[in-house]
Amino acid sequence: EKAAAEKAAAEKAAAEKAAAEKAAAEKAAAEKAAAEKAAVAGTSAVKTAVGQVSAVVAQEQTRIQGVIDNAKNLIGQKKYSEALKTLGDLANVKLTPEQQATVDNLTQAAQKLAARSATEKAAAGAAQSISDALGGKK
Repeated sequence: EKAAAEKAAAEKAAAEKAAAEKAAAEKAAAEKAAAEKAAVAGTSAVKTAVGQVSAVVAQEQTRIQGVIDNAKNLIGQKKYSEALKTLGDLANVKLTPEQQATVDNLTQAAQKLAARSATEKAAAGAAQSISDALGGKK
């Protein structure tokens, strides 16, 4: 009788231990699943944020290219000072190396053409003054 009671107590203890281990395993599995779900949600949030940043970057690149194209058009129209002002708007903007090279080249070209234009106008004005002084004006 005593041996049967001890056997029953041992079986009960073993069953309780197995139940506790099963509960612990289920809790660990639930925590792991929750962590994985949170990681997936975090990954989704990161992907959304990256998508938003990419859209902003693309929009800014489009704006920068528009400014560069506008400066090119102004140079083509011989509006050098306006082109230089437009290019100056990009002075504090982070540009790609290619964009920076383009802006630098356009700035140099506009400065050179503006100086040449001013020299030509001054020479034409001087020639007109000489002509007027010599009686060329009627």
